[in-house]
Amino acid sequence: MERAPFLTKGSGRIDLNKVDLSTPALVWDMGCLEKRINSMSRFASEQGCELLYSIKASSVVPVLEHIVGRVAGFSCSSLFEAKLASQTLRGNGTVHLTTPGFRPDEIDAVADVCDYVALNSLSQWKRFGAQINERTSCGLRLNPGTSIVNDQRYDPCRKNSKLGVPIDELAVQYERRPESLSNLNGLHIHVACGNKSFAQIDDVISKIETRLGDLLHQIDWFNLGGGFYFDKILKTAPFRNSVTRLKDKYSHNVIIEPGTAFVKDAGLLVCSVIDLFQSDGKSIAVLDSSVNHMPEVFSYQTQPPVAGATPDGAYRYILAGNTCLAGDIFGEYNFSAPLQLGERIIFRKRGAYTHAQSHWFNGINLPTIYTVSDDGTIKLQQDFIFEDFAHRCAV
Repeated sequence: MERAPFLTKGSGRIDLNKVDLSTPALVWDMGCLEKRINSMSRFASEQGCELLYSIKASSVVPVLEHIVGRVAGFSCSSLFEAKLASQTLRGNGTVHLTTPGFRPDEIDAVADVCDYVALNSLSQWKRFGAQINERTSCGLRLNPGTSIVNDQRYDPCRKNSKLGVPIDELAVQYERRPESLSNLNGLHIHVACGNKSFAQIDDVISKIETRLGDLLHQIDWFNLGGGFYFDKILKTAPFRNSVTRLKDKYSHNVIIEPGTAFVKDAGLLVCSVIDLFQSDGKSIAVLDSSVNHMPEVFSYQTQPPVAGATPDGAYRYILAGNTCLAGDIFGEYNFSAPLQLGERIIFRKRGAYTHAQSHWFNGINLPTIYTVSDDGTIKLQQDFIFEDFAHRCAV
């Protein structure tokens, strides 16, 4: 069956149904990535923020290298990420790190490789603050206790959260022992996850001002985190008001660190149909990929968009992954013509967390990594072989 060519959004014309690819493949549309970088840079500039890229969304090095020099630095969540960020930046940007758990034997390495560190608790501050502050700018992650995420699995401010110092605990510490926080350089918050509105951010900052106003005058930087689709939100006044207050009233360097907003649209997961059959009256198309290659689909129970699928198509299929997990299902999709063995299925908007969270369940190989340039040239960046799987299995 001849399906209409799928053209990448940002790069030159290329038909991913026909180009020579080893599937499953994670294909990076560098033209689309370029547009996202430009858009995020404009937003940060207009709002008066310092822009970081949070590499937890994707740490694929060709993607990182394309972002280097376009942002102030990279935001990381572990020592390994920080080391990769430092190696990729090569001094052309700063490395920022916050994580719930710092191992004592990692602290020296963290301080050596990072420019900014936000410790997650007062316990960490007491144990590691002075040691880190000798070599880098050290702050605290703050939990303002205001939930703006509906799903508590992804809500940093959920009840009994592990993420950040509760605002009341920090306020009491500062009231009773202000000298214990005399070397505090900054505060970091992260209250959002996939949020498409800034409606409540002003309330969050107002609450922090009310409880920690004097402490805010002491610090140099305030990191507002990520989790928002920053440049795609039309009503920006609440965000702008918050940034303006932090900058004008407290002279803070205000930082944002989006991840998904940079890369989600630029990644495509290309798979091949390897079996077709009927099950209880429905058509099943088994792909050579798996939801384990994009675990957020399984976690959120969402259907990733598929190029060429159409709601009014006459041919309906359950697209299934190639593992023994019964729930390894991408969803049900309609097509205008029957699927064929060997045909490619292209999942769109897979740039965020696809590579970062992929795993080898059942020994199904990881997606090969390609990039597509502006002129339509496709380049193999990384493939994975049996020895990679075996090494992970302690062979």
